[in-house]
Amino acid sequence: MDRPIALRDTLTGERVPLDPPAAAGTVRLYYCGPTVYGDLHIGNFRTLATFDVLRRALARFGYRVQAAMNITDIDDKMIRRAAEEGVATSEVARRYEARFLEDQAAMGIAPPDRMPRATEYIEAMVEDIAHLVERGAAYAAPDGSVYFRARAYPGYGALSGQNLDAIRVGARVEPEAGKEDDLDFALWKAHRPGEPAWPSPWGPGRPGWHIECTTMAARVLGRPLDIHGGGSDLVFPHHENERAQAEALDPDPFARRWVHAGLLLMDGVKASKSLGNVGPLRELRRRYDPMAVRLFFLTAHYAHPLSWSEEAMDAARAALVRVREVATRARAHLRAIAGRAGSEAVDLALDAQVRRAVQAFDDALRDDLNAPAANAVLFDLGRTINQAVGEPELGSEALARALGTYVDLWGVLGVDVGGETAVDEDRVRRVEALVSARQAARMRRDWAEADRLRAELEAMGVVIEDTREGARWRWQTERV
Repeated sequence: MDRPIALRDTLTGERVPLDPPAAAGTVRLYYCGPTVYGDLHIGNFRTLATFDVLRRALARFGYRVQAAMNITDIDDKMIRRAAEEGVATSEVARRYEARFLEDQAAMGIAPPDRMPRATEYIEAMVEDIAHLVERGAAYAAPDGSVYFRARAYPGYGALSGQNLDAIRVGARVEPEAGKEDDLDFALWKAHRPGEPAWPSPWGPGRPGWHIECTTMAARVLGRPLDIHGGGSDLVFPHHENERAQAEALDPDPFARRWVHAGLLLMDGVKASKSLGNVGPLRELRRRYDPMAVRLFFLTAHYAHPLSWSEEAMDAARAALVRVREVATRARAHLRAIAGRAGSEAVDLALDAQVRRAVQAFDDALRDDLNAPAANAVLFDLGRTINQAVGEPELGSEALARALGTYVDLWGVLGVDVGGETAVDEDRVRRVEALVSARQAARMRRDWAEADRLRAELEAMGVVIEDTREGARWRWQTERV
């Protein structure tokens, strides 16, 4: 394995190399998944796509990844939706879990190795809560709820950089009867009429949100996690509370690194179903190829906010056309020159350009998963391949190597270049024939015919560049 990938750790604020000391080369990755009471929106999928690229990059660099993502299938919003529909909460959860899995597959996001559901681990959660009560880290309230003593954990607030005395009681900290301190949070919620409930030493009820991930991550992957991730909106209180619970159970670090994806913004405000400023991803899929959505995600570093707009999505759609045109044109040219031996100098020059691109691509991903830089490298490689296709002395094997690398590297970023494209092979062959005919007209000094053919090509969206080596062409949507 070459030098390890370095990732920014939310807890320390530093970029640290990932060099797992456990089973050599194995990374235990846990990231927070959906609460399945409704369809997920594009902001949710930005986070999931981030960890998909991380998994692909780690695999490229020789790590074995054990990945787990939870499914929260019991929650206040789910209970409300089930009551409105007159069905069991499990029916709501299974319905939206299935829809989520469809969206995830459409986005080209590989499923994790394990996908535990909260309701499958409630007995283990009760066990963990009981240990916390025994150690004085938690207490039972008169109504049968159980709360964690936040201030009793000395590191509370460190992950999110919070000053405990300055935390405002409100949306992220819930004042409740029975709490010793407003900062304390529920590990177990006492049963309320009409809600699902499970048995516990404190009476029937259900687990709080935060204990779910603490318990499931430890049971599914073991401790310490090499990477615990999620969206930046989960840093406080969810991940802060997860960390406190876990390290009150076992003082060793719960996670060696905390990695968070930035928010998706709509008009400068967080994209959120509760705010009503963003719709489900599946609605967006009716208008945009999911691969265009993934290209849009690559325009900003994963840890930074990303602003959604129609203009940005239109640009991503045009970029996807360019990406796929490169592969389409190269494949068509490969068939045309199948078995052709090229000039050694030309082939070696292309090989060298591809090697430099691979090195730059890998360097970008090792530098805190810098996908925008890796993305730029691949657009440059696409231009290199387009230029190579116009080289009359290029051999088929060199072009095949370059194309294979191009497709593989886009795959590391989660972009499939083999799907439908606006430019089919018949159109490419038509362009190549017109370019050849124009070149022949120029050779016989038939300038009127050459101009007519140029106009026809321009009408097809083709730009012609006359060079000493002959005519080169590209689509007008390609950047130069």
